[in-house]
Amino acid sequence: MVALSVFLLLSLSQQQSLEGGNQDIGKTISFQAHSYNDMRLWTQIFRKGVDHIKIDPNFRPASECAQQIHVYNKSDERGCFILNHDNPTEDVHRIDYNTTDELFTILKNSSHPLNHFFTQKNKRISVALCFKNIPVAVCLPSKEAKNWLSLVDELVATYLQVIQSNPDLNVEFILDSGVPEACFVQRWRPLVSTSSPFKEAFDSNDKALGYDRWQVMNPSWKTMAEEYAAQKWGKFVNSTYAFQIWEPCNQEDLLSASELYVNVGIKHDPGLKFAINIDVAMAEVYVSNISTRGLNSLLEANAYNVASVIVSTEAGENLLLYLHCTDENPHDVFYSFREVAQNTSSVQRGQLPQWAGGCNITLSKSGSYVLAHSNKSTALYKLAGTHLNFIQNISLETNVSSMSVKLAENAQAVFFSVAIDNDNDIRIEEYVLEAGGLSLVQMWQIKTTFVLRAPAFAAFSSSNTSWGMLVMAESESNTSLVGAYLHFEEGKLTINGQLFNSTMIYSLPVLDVGNDVSITTVVSATSPEEIYFLESHANGFCQNNEKRNKQAGVSSCEQERSSSFGPLIYSIASLTQWKSFFMNSGAKLSSCDPEILHGTFSQGNAPCISGYINNSQLSIVVTHSMYTGDDPNVCGMPLLTGPSSGFTVDNWNVNLNVEN
Repeated sequence: MVALSVFLLLSLSQQQSLEGGNQDIGKTISFQAHSYNDMRLWTQIFRKGVDHIKIDPNFRPASECAQQIHVYNKSDERGCFILNHDNPTEDVHRIDYNTTDELFTILKNSSHPLNHFFTQKNKRISVALCFKNIPVAVCLPSKEAKNWLSLVDELVATYLQVIQSNPDLNVEFILDSGVPEACFVQRWRPLVSTSSPFKEAFDSNDKALGYDRWQVMNPSWKTMAEEYAAQKWGKFVNSTYAFQIWEPCNQEDLLSASELYVNVGIKHDPGLKFAINIDVAMAEVYVSNISTRGLNSLLEANAYNVASVIVSTEAGENLLLYLHCTDENPHDVFYSFREVAQNTSSVQRGQLPQWAGGCNITLSKSGSYVLAHSNKSTALYKLAGTHLNFIQNISLETNVSSMSVKLAENAQAVFFSVAIDNDNDIRIEEYVLEAGGLSLVQMWQIKTTFVLRAPAFAAFSSSNTSWGMLVMAESESNTSLVGAYLHFEEGKLTINGQLFNSTMIYSLPVLDVGNDVSITTVVSATSPEEIYFLESHANGFCQNNEKRNKQAGVSSCEQERSSSFGPLIYSIASLTQWKSFFMNSGAKLSSCDPEILHGTFSQGNAPCISGYINNSQLSIVVTHSMYTGDDPNVCGMPLLTGPSSGFTVDNWNVNLNVEN
């Protein structure tokens, strides 16, 4: 299976490189956030680069609207529009759906936390209104049809009044879901639509007949492939609106549709937007071989225990350094340097010198130093171009159940060990490597209420007396992950903002579900105070997919989390944002958090996250084993699947200039 999948993925990528002129077309591919009706998700989707969203104004009767806490006029006999794709039922419903009333509050109130996303001068936000529960006989003069029409009239009139009264707003409403019908094709101008009841409108903009209302080409993937591509996009080739395709989630469909769009050979400047229920990062990774904005590539077809980190060469080039073992050489560890770019191979390969610690390795770096650690050995190396020069082995106490050892970013010779000792305490040790050898600077033992295993951490150090650390570990009793932010300065250690007390038993917050945690720090080369912590783990909770975005019984941000096989999770934030997060009692990692970017970027296992800053872009790089499941939760099936001995590398970017 892996050979076929790799062939498909590489053949698509290579085809684009052969048709060099079409690469510019691939760069216009992006995404519409589909059925993101829980407004608590919006901060993150806008920060992830989305400028098109689709919401579902769901027409509900007055009796239901009177019970809704976010409906402003609960006595309106016409009813209301809640925001939800699936219809509520007597057995499956809520009283806290977001509503169109709240949307206008966001647009009218300049102090609303979401308002500034709709007032960006260089980015217009498109809001597609995909109406749900439209009366069946909407063209007949029934009371229900009249109520629905009246509510839509009011919604459009309010929108037009709001944007007219506030010229700073840069937002456009678009009619979706078969609206307008033939019986009111001239209604609700100047709003354009994603469809038309008239086939002739595919090639004509006749205003008298209402054909001009259809300006957004929005087919299913099947219709695009079978009809629209053969017609070279009809009139839409000259449209000022992006093409849209709904709602692929599997990588094979996303790549096939992208390939078709590119190979028509017509550059459409507004681009193609996939209407996605999955996370933006996953969609970015899955189309990266055509969009060229990232990377999704086979790293090693036959490897295990891959550890990786981004290193910078003297020339300022960012390379991926990774270690791995093979079935053919189970006792030898190999290192490779690889460019983080399309269609590249390793620039240097070699055997890790003077290493006898086995293959279960973690890797960290600081400046030109690289530290390799396993439960049997710890060794320090120095980068010399694209080679690793051995410096020395480091002896540490290993009488613990599990331990992680890493260099502290920003410091040349400061490193930490974080262990779960035999008393189930978290033991943290700080070391300094000096000319005379290794010196233990300080040691702390943190008692917790959990039985923990597999600690993971990353640290930065501005001096020997000041450092910060993000720590996470697995709870042995379930699949939950707990964590803390530790800060040491002026001789004092704080844990989640609380002064450390050696006699206290700490109840660390449960952050998420899953296992195989990887954490790293990224520090700006030009602004050393600009520090980011990146976290990834496996077998997490796939918060956004078609079923979970559309369901009526529970909102996206209130779902009960459960671990499932496959989803690879990321959490990304600045040092300041992580501190704020841990000060918020009860906070959990979620796509609803306004500070920490969180979601699912692929499926597989054994992730190892790293990254670098390039201008205003934070580039995230993750190596991980291939997915071996069949995506029962419809989270988004990757194309690179196969035996767990296969490893891939994924890369996507986050714009650091987008404010919360």
